Amino acid sequence: MTPSEYQSLLQSLPPRGLERLVADVIRGQERFYEVHLNSVVNGMEVDILAQEAGTSATDPVIWVFEVKASIIVGIDAVRRLAATREILGSRFKIAHLVLVVAGQLAPSALPAAKQMGIEIWDCQELLRLASEEVLERYFGQAPDKTVISEEDAKGESLLKSLESTEPGKKSWSAYQGLSSKIIEYLFCPPLVLRRYDFPDMTAHDRRDAIFENAAFDGYWAQLRQTYKAEYVVVDAKNYSAPIEKRPVLELAHYLKPHGCGLFGILMCRKGSSAAARRAIQEHWIGCQKLIVVLADSDAKEMIEIKRKGGKPEEQLARIIADFRMAL
Repeated sequence: MTPSEYQSLLQSLPPRGLERLVADVIRGQERFYEVHLNSVVNGMEVDILAQEAGTSATDPVIWVFEVKASIIVGIDAVRRLAATREILGSRFKIAHLVLVVAGQLAPSALPAAKQMGIEIWDCQELLRLASEEVLERYFGQAPDKTVISEEDAKGESLLKSLESTEPGKKSWSAYQGLSSKIIEYLFCPPLVLRRYDFPDMTAHDRRDAIFENAAFDGYWAQLRQTYKAEYVVVDAKNYSAPIEKRPVLELAHYLKPHGCGLFGILMCRKGSSAAARRAIQEHWIGCQKLIVVLADSDAKEMIEIKRKGGKPEEQLARIIADFRMAL
């Protein structure tokens, strides 16, 4: 069983079913003494309350768990959970607030959670904490935890390489190769690397990598149909500043309906300038060519999602949606 399959199993549970699974996972931990589902305290409904082991019933130390089955969990869930500290604080000594997510956190939610002192349990943490008996009871089989570990190790290696590769001319070749490896890690399969550093017919334009999109279903099949993404053209720019208009024009020139299609990814370190964003908008509106810019921050976010067994294409979908809705 792959990490994505395990996450799909979690998301297939109804909200109450997911809450019961999380409660059973908590009950299996020695650090908790009593676990209560769906309590109402001071007029507020709490998904799970757990008493910390070693604390007395007359003066308990409490953990508060909020469980979210959504595919994307936003900052509102973080703020709601943070509010429980004030609402419940008059009655309990609260040790930890924990947000449990079966899907992914929105990019803005994780730093907000850290700032508000909220712990995150994602699908990988649930798998690590769950006993074989709990997993078999809910899913009929125990996911292979070694697969999660392998994905985690690959992702960690890519993150370290990204951190150690300096922006600028000196490291352009290293960044070019690293960008291709990141796309492979994130999206292969269903994508397949077909060309690396491959020129077009005039030999004037050379793109770093071309991936074939042969997906029959799922999000990549939708991209192929909606954005003519039979192939995904990837270019990498190791600039130390946000990219300007020229890299966009170069990539757009390579996108052709009778060639590789109309979908490209521009990897860069610092994101895009206002001029680059205008050029991307113009090529989409005028030519239906869609260019997605992935800065280091986006790449890191997607790698973390993949490491934890999630679907990085959901982050890609969010980037495209934000672009389309801003027009």
